[in-house]
Amino acid sequence: VKIAEEMNGEEKKNLVEQLIIDGDRYLRGKNYNLANASYESVFLLDPNHVEASKRIDRLKRHMVKEGKSETELVARVYDSEIDIRVREYLEQAKRLLEEKRWSQARFTLQKLLLLNPLHEEARKLYEGFEQERRV
Repeated sequence: VKIAEEMNGEEKKNLVEQLIIDGDRYLRGKNYNLANASYESVFLLDPNHVEASKRIDRLKRHMVKEGKSETELVARVYDSEIDIRVREYLEQAKRLLEEKRWSQARFTLQKLLLLNPLHEEARKLYEGFEQERRV
């Protein structure tokens, strides 16, 4: 099951906006690999997203200003960095569920499953939402 394909247009738009915000936050913190991964993830939802392309260009300009080579930018985030982000999203989703903030929890789980589509706990939580929607 591909989560991105299950989303409606509004859900994709919201997730794209959140990924851009996340990327901008990582860029401000000079975590270039995570910023790049956030921007690149946008293309999974919208392959022709112009703003994500512009953000990647801006990221590369920041790197050049700091004397870093573009080749230092990995195309994909290291597994350990992905694991950290997945854990953060899972904790956030659980907290949002406890607070009964259903749409935000579902949105957070969608972001997590974009990073790790095989994450079993997140998949079960997400499928629980889908079953509730069908009832």
